[in-house]
Amino acid sequence: MKLRALVTLPMIAVLLATGCSGPVDHGETNTTPLAVSALNPTDPTTHAPGGELRLAVDEFGTLNPMAEESNAEFALLQQSYLPTFFRYDERGVAVPNPDFLASATETSSNPTKVTLKLNPSAVWGDGKKITATDVVATWAACNGRSTGFTCSSDLRFRDIQGVAQGVDESTVELTFNRAYPEWRGIFDRVSVLRADSVRSPQVFNTGWTEVRKEWASGPFLPDSGSIETKAVVASPNEDWWGTTKPTLARITIKEIPRENQVKAFSDAQIDAVDIVGSSDFYAAVRRVQGVEVRQAGSAVSRQLVFNTSSPGAVSDPKVRQAIAVALDRSGVGTAALPGIGFTAAPLGNRIYLPGQEGYADNAAELELTRNQAAARDLLDEAGWRRSEEQRVRDGRPLEVRLARIQGLRMSENEADAIAAQLGEVGIRVLMEDVTLENFDNGSVLAGGDFDMVVVGIEGGNYPLADLDARFGAGAEENWARFEDPAIDALIQRITLEGDPEQRRAAANELDRLLWEHMPTAPLYQLPQSIAVGVRLAGYGAPGLSSIAWESVGYAGE
Repeated sequence: MKLRALVTLPMIAVLLATGCSGPVDHGETNTTPLAVSALNPTDPTTHAPGGELRLAVDEFGTLNPMAEESNAEFALLQQSYLPTFFRYDERGVAVPNPDFLASATETSSNPTKVTLKLNPSAVWGDGKKITATDVVATWAACNGRSTGFTCSSDLRFRDIQGVAQGVDESTVELTFNRAYPEWRGIFDRVSVLRADSVRSPQVFNTGWTEVRKEWASGPFLPDSGSIETKAVVASPNEDWWGTTKPTLARITIKEIPRENQVKAFSDAQIDAVDIVGSSDFYAAVRRVQGVEVRQAGSAVSRQLVFNTSSPGAVSDPKVRQAIAVALDRSGVGTAALPGIGFTAAPLGNRIYLPGQEGYADNAAELELTRNQAAARDLLDEAGWRRSEEQRVRDGRPLEVRLARIQGLRMSENEADAIAAQLGEVGIRVLMEDVTLENFDNGSVLAGGDFDMVVVGIEGGNYPLADLDARFGAGAEENWARFEDPAIDALIQRITLEGDPEQRRAAANELDRLLWEHMPTAPLYQLPQSIAVGVRLAGYGAPGLSSIAWESVGYAGE
């Protein structure tokens, strides 16, 4: 997990000047989670033939999705004309994309070994077959052993010890450095590029200035595009071997700065836009006729981190539990992002997201949901007695310091709601403003000069991949500074466990243990909010699922 994942960057600019906090609630205001996906999926055979889908990205970076300058947002859209080995269903489960991958079989769990069977019908834009040679070349360019290739740091090919052709040119054998249960995620950013396109550092670094049809493969193929024009235009692959034929006549991807995208959408220059939590953006797109905002749960959750090493009251687990059960987490989330049609639901798991395979509401199971009476009892047990409107112990008032990001309305709104709710049980919250710069560079969390702080945690389709970094003893990103040998043992067990069901069970055991110690308290899941025309099918807010580009189109009139 990287610090830049703590606050979703597209949100930062638009949340600096929008939003306001709502009234205090006296109970959990909503328990219905966000939809897991909002794509308006329809049968492609019912689509009106033709039509163009015009999409925008903040910046291209480069056309090479593996390069250092590559942009993850653009790389995702490039999957319309580049091979994808796996797609994700609504629960975030990876399944082989049969158009490119006939099967994927794990033959050993420690170290992990995998056999990939490529679809023998899959070909590049010039008709040449996609083979093991292409997979080997893709891995070799960015496995950390070759020099001169300027590869993106987001790639994880270094975790693969070896890649080789198997019994035939459509069979690929992968051997990882260790037990690697999340191996499918290796192919999220890039599955395979044509060997010719990554054959040397020169081609890799400077050969991707224009799109080349022979380097592409998918339901669409690029017709034109370059770094200079900052646009790519793709049309249906006439030789597409997939079972679903694309109905769109064209996909256009263009570079438009984030702050200009809503205007471009309102002016009918693009067909979809992310409103990134902005009430101003939401109001603007709602004024456009024939538009709807599709909303689903994102991969990011907001969680309250307690500094367990603080000299203050939050060093006591009973106080941390009292704070957690005093909070109306739904109310906090709803107040954080007003004016976008969003009502938060409480998050009952700090590892999995609602709808995700493995999600369990462990807060409810342990009876640690919103309960002010229980909060008061816990404070009594901790020795903090009620004195008028304040809790006191040994003559000292119960005060906790909450760090909030100055000028970031989401953080300010969360802090206001938390302070008001904790005040109802006699806990006084002292606001301590920090700059966005100091929060984003990690100095606030690393310095530990806080009692509580709300952070954004990037979950994604592989939530067990970074458990040691978040909760392990001495880990750099264990900002709660809470250590327990039982937690380390569980993390080690999860890391080595090859059976998916057993891994999920162990992960929930870990989450329940964390609920009891309460170094962090999950609050709510951030939404994806994508504005589109009502007739657009197969596109919108995917949640943890994938876009099937051949199934995107426009519903018939």
